[in-house]
Amino acid sequence: MSLDGLRGLAAVVVLVHHAALIVPSLAGVYFPGPPATGLAGILAYTPLHLAWAGGEAVFLFFVLSGLVLALPATRGELDWARYYPSRLARLYLPVLAAIAFTALSIVVVSRDGQSASQWLEMHPKSYTVSGMVADATLLDGVSGTVTPLWSLKWEVLFSVLLPIYVAIARMISPALVMASSLVLLAVGSTFQSGVLMYLPMFAIGVALAHVWPHVSAWAEAVNGSRLGWMAWGGILIASATLTLSTWMFNPLRLGLGALTMPLILIGVLGIILLAAFSPFARWMLSRRIFVWLGTLSFSLYLTHEPIVVAFGFLLPMHPQLAAVGSVCCAFPLAWLFHKFVERPSHRFAQRVGTHRSSALEESRT
Repeated sequence: MSLDGLRGLAAVVVLVHHAALIVPSLAGVYFPGPPATGLAGILAYTPLHLAWAGGEAVFLFFVLSGLVLALPATRGELDWARYYPSRLARLYLPVLAAIAFTALSIVVVSRDGQSASQWLEMHPKSYTVSGMVADATLLDGVSGTVTPLWSLKWEVLFSVLLPIYVAIARMISPALVMASSLVLLAVGSTFQSGVLMYLPMFAIGVALAHVWPHVSAWAEAVNGSRLGWMAWGGILIASATLTLSTWMFNPLRLGLGALTMPLILIGVLGIILLAAFSPFARWMLSRRIFVWLGTLSFSLYLTHEPIVVAFGFLLPMHPQLAAVGSVCCAFPLAWLFHKFVERPSHRFAQRVGTHRSSALEESRT
């Protein structure tokens, strides 16, 4: 339950990240140029960046997906015949609805106006048919009209390759899988290869799933010691620092991506361990508000950006007000999307998975 709460918190961080990018000074820290100063510099190059570290939050999603999907497989509880149709339906049906929602938002709020935010200006002014097809298939890149969909491409690819991930983790030491993944991350970051940057993140989650019982035993020993709270406090500080290493260690943009990418993932791993095993973090993330956010996380992730962009173009002269307004509107709209799109999609996916599994069983008898 606490991991669901962590996922919900990460979805909020992505929302805040995109809302902050409406503000020109905050958007500027993600584009080439001199380091930000003043309030923008404080928000960018200090631990405060954790509140709007959207990219790092997506990396956490990737590792969590690897962990959560691989755990049943490591226990022999995953029905592969049921898994594939169910998983793909759960991913694609909400994506199709999100595409329709984005197209509607562009019709209602024109993107032809000017904006001071570089991030807003990057968005396509219209949603072309070819762009919708690219976004709907998630196989050959995405259009950039709904930027969060870039991560769904990798989620789909990982979901298809999950048996290979699980088989490799069984044949090779999980520690070796993690170490190799970190090396691939560094190489991928150096050459800007999505395959080498993002697919290893799922591998880290799968490897963690294979050692989960050992990690649980270690965490119990920590919690049973007198200084357990100090250990978790140290892990929190180290994990937050490493997760923000691009910003904390490199405010002058010295091109250290090959170094900081593995550090970010080590920090993300620490945050997941905190959420799963630290008594205080587990208690906090299991509160009703975080559980609700976890339930809403996928819908919030899919629908928030069109709302943020619409507010940015509606209030170009008041970016701070646009940012706050978009955050306030994102939650009720995500709730509606969850109720009328994601939840029915889950029920349909379960029926499809059950039907497919039953059909295969009948064909074998």
